[in-house]
Amino acid sequence: MCIYFCKDQFQGQLIKMITETLIKPPSPGMGFTAGSLMNDSLLQALGIRHVFASCGSEQDDHVNQVRTGGDWIMLATLGGGGTIAAGDGSFASLPTTLFLAPSGLCFEERAIRGAAWSWLCLRVGLAPGSPFLDLLPKQPWLGRPGLECFQCISDIVATLHGCPTGYRYVAVARLIVLLGILDRLIKRGKRPAISEAVDRACSLLCREPGRTWSVPELARRCGMSESSLAHRFHAETGDTPRRWLAAQRMREARRLLAGRISIKEVSERLGFSSRYHFTRVFTRLEGLPPGRFQRLATRR
Repeated sequence: MCIYFCKDQFQGQLIKMITETLIKPPSPGMGFTAGSLMNDSLLQALGIRHVFASCGSEQDDHVNQVRTGGDWIMLATLGGGGTIAAGDGSFASLPTTLFLAPSGLCFEERAIRGAAWSWLCLRVGLAPGSPFLDLLPKQPWLGRPGLECFQCISDIVATLHGCPTGYRYVAVARLIVLLGILDRLIKRGKRPAISEAVDRACSLLCREPGRTWSVPELARRCGMSESSLAHRFHAETGDTPRRWLAAQRMREARRLLAGRISIKEVSERLGFSSRYHFTRVFTRLEGLPPGRFQRLATRR
């Protein structure tokens, strides 16, 4: 666990360092840095109407209603963060996460109390028939895309703001790379065709998320050898049973916390040895303590 914590912590620090080296967010309440590219023949050839890039920082009392209109919005959080209410869903936009809002969506963003929300944002307008339409989600999506994705967004913001020689080619090239990265991430996040055995394993894990499952027991319950189940599970879900169960526990934890279940009861239901152990794991994986998550999730 320490290895994963150090890796996540280091990556978060590296993302912040690289982003601030390229373009530092203004102080809270001081407006934002921005640049745009539109009415460009290169964009038109690619089915892109315009790109608007910005970087800023909001005070902790920030509340805003956002309409995407015909654009796709990509909101990358560098520090602080907040909650985003979109449709029936609520998303915790925390450092190193990226929120994607499809065109035609309305959502509310609300900063976390006690911390300035620093961010990078791209608004991308695509023309009908653009080849990139199939690469972006039709529903709101939030994930931790990693360093390469954040560096692409930082490059685009810095390039469109500074307008160096050849900036339009650099910005478009980085945007294409970014869309390719997001396409891989989103498709990987969707569950592919699952075999009957792996589907049964996933069902067992979901049915009893608080139980300590072993691969031998899962394999026996699914009628497979340990090696076959481990290989097929990873090939079809992109993860090991242990990590898949950890992610499932966090999804269930978020659901229970949003339903006003006490932290102690959530930790017991999900099989953690203590409330302290649950709080430590939740904070490491989600980026904020369960108590703060619950307050944010139940504020509305």
